[in-house]
Amino acid sequence: MDPLSVNPDDFELIQGSGSTLTGANIVSVTQYQGSFSQYLVNVSLTGGKGTLQANVKNGASIVSLENQPYQQPGFAGQVYSIDLEKPYLSQITRLNPTEENTNAAQVTFRVVFSEAMVQNTISPANTFLAIVDQNGAQTYASVQAATFVNSTTYDVRVAGLPLSGTLSLAINPNNQAKDIAGNTATANGPSPVPNQTYILSRQGPVLTGMDVINPVPADPATTTVTYRVNFSKLLDPASVSPADFAVGAASGSVSGVIASTTVGDNLTDPNNPFSYVDVVINQLGGNGELILNIPASATILDLSGNAFSGPYTGTVKYLISDTVQPYFETFTKIAPIGSVALDGVAVIRLSFSEGVRGVAKAYLPTTTSGSLAYTGMAVAPANASGSEWDVTYTGITGSGALTVKLVNSANIQDSAGNPLRGTPGTVVGSFSTALTRESLTPVAFSLSTPGSTPIVEIRDPSGTTRNLQPFDPAFKGGVRCATGDYNGDGVEDVIVTAAMGGNGHVVVYDGVTFNVLASFYSFPGYQGAVNISAGDIQGDGKADVVVGVAGYGASHVKAFGTDVVTPVVSFIAYPGYYGGVTVGCGDLTGDGKAEIVTGTMGGTTPHVVVFAVNSGIASSIYSFYAFDQTYAGSVNVAVADLNGDAKAEIICGSGPRSASTVVVFKMLPDGRPEVVRSFFPFGGVYLGGVAVGSGDWDNNGQTDVVVGAQSGPMPTVQVYNGATWGLIDELFAFGGTLQGGVSIG
Repeated sequence: MDPLSVNPDDFELIQGSGSTLTGANIVSVTQYQGSFSQYLVNVSLTGGKGTLQANVKNGASIVSLENQPYQQPGFAGQVYSIDLEKPYLSQITRLNPTEENTNAAQVTFRVVFSEAMVQNTISPANTFLAIVDQNGAQTYASVQAATFVNSTTYDVRVAGLPLSGTLSLAINPNNQAKDIAGNTATANGPSPVPNQTYILSRQGPVLTGMDVINPVPADPATTTVTYRVNFSKLLDPASVSPADFAVGAASGSVSGVIASTTVGDNLTDPNNPFSYVDVVINQLGGNGELILNIPASATILDLSGNAFSGPYTGTVKYLISDTVQPYFETFTKIAPIGSVALDGVAVIRLSFSEGVRGVAKAYLPTTTSGSLAYTGMAVAPANASGSEWDVTYTGITGSGALTVKLVNSANIQDSAGNPLRGTPGTVVGSFSTALTRESLTPVAFSLSTPGSTPIVEIRDPSGTTRNLQPFDPAFKGGVRCATGDYNGDGVEDVIVTAAMGGNGHVVVYDGVTFNVLASFYSFPGYQGAVNISAGDIQGDGKADVVVGVAGYGASHVKAFGTDVVTPVVSFIAYPGYYGGVTVGCGDLTGDGKAEIVTGTMGGTTPHVVVFAVNSGIASSIYSFYAFDQTYAGSVNVAVADLNGDAKAEIICGSGPRSASTVVVFKMLPDGRPEVVRSFFPFGGVYLGGVAVGSGDWDNNGQTDVVVGAQSGPMPTVQVYNGATWGLIDELFAFGGTLQGGVSIG
């Protein structure tokens, strides 16, 4: 080609899609080594990344030496991949530890470059800077290692950390780290996102000030004082508790209780934030100068986990002058709950208006009635201030009432020496409670099959039986029964309903007198039978009556307390299921309140659901199948604490037309049912259904499993030890004089 005809204007530069190349310009076209056919198109660039191509323009003025025009207009040249971008740090995150505030001696950042890097160009000493900002003054920590994770990612370990400051990581401006194209990493790239830092703190908080903030002005007769304690740093609120402070006396004798601690933050100066703790001391008494101390056992921590170094003896004094006499308030029975002292121990608590000393057996005369007796009596403070004292009776035997009185004495004084209000030698309080060493957990039997006699047999743990006739002798619809302490007198009451028909009618009989305590229709307008159980759903020490629809209809369940008009709870156990529902009740979670357990009555899978009741709302907390899911019969349920851990087990019995089977379940913390035991009562050949229940059969304080022949023809009963599962007893209810299937309550 004619060199004079080949010019930069004959070519054009084309960038590929996504290219970010900048300043692309053809600066010259020259002959290659004197050749008339090869030319160099020289291009300049200022930056960016992408692909570039030099093409011959359409209409190029290139001619040959013979002055013939160029014959390939629009000829496309080869494509160059060009990378002029400097890599930079796109992410910096905390790896170890992950918390922003730290007292660690070394830390590790995870960094991500904007593109793949050449591994052997990354070095801890050259590539990174660990910068510590200490209130505007910069120092540097030591970068110890840069560990390869992948082509863009490295873990950077930093040590040699100062005691305080904000630690950040950056690219060293003089680094030699390069990307694959050979570009050196820049310290001036976009800011990393995220760009995490560490707040270093390896010094514990110190106390910087203390003052009394309430009452102001001072009141020597006050019983409550609030100190504000200032610290040098922000504290971890979870680390501060009343146990971190102690009441002291600079002079005289002063007593009190650290009632509460509240942590607050002062952020007025953002460069020097700090926390304060408001410490409330109440039940103050005595005469002297109050001070607030911090014991060596204090566990106060700052946000980085550094501990306050105690002890500290307070210097801010508050004069206390107590001339108020303490007085007796109340007796409260702490144990047992109810009247049964199975362990032979009863505890009565005395409450005073403030802390006192000098309470002794000599001032607590105690009498008993009936066969009740005890062998030991001890008196001791129930709290640190002495405002509560426990009287513990041990070796209890028999049954009867225990009465304790408090006789005033000048020896009963507060910390200031003020004697108990009243006249010495006079009785200032008296308390009586019914107690028994025997278990009062009976087992009740009734004949539940049609045509049987309407009678209930109540057997107490000593083996004594009593009979209750709940309905007219002419009634032949069968009776279902349950027991529970409905009136809270410590004795199980008897709950009955008709096994057939009955219109949902439920009657509660007093367990002592057999007088009617309650009589109500559980589902007004409903004409069928119901299943019943009882348990303390509300946690008030009284059993609530649980009722479930037993005939065709929605699986409706209700529970009633003393108000038999408005239920404690009302819910549908199995929405869409209309086959009836069995019910049980007991405390499965150990929270002091009973849950409701339901079982299906056939025509579907053997589904058991546990409902917790709170504020009148039933919520399902456990759900499982009692038997193989192919089983479509009824599931009879009962609830009892068999191992004494205050968390009840669920006893499931098979229904009619299937081999007699019992499975006992324990609910695990993760909600799964654990099979405690399964067995086949009546040899596994009985096909009439298994009624299930529980009770202390042999008066040993342990609950046993009681099963019965649900459909008869005889009311056969078997009793199994709740711990060893051995067969304890086998008998006919009602002494074998009556026929019919058996219900167990």
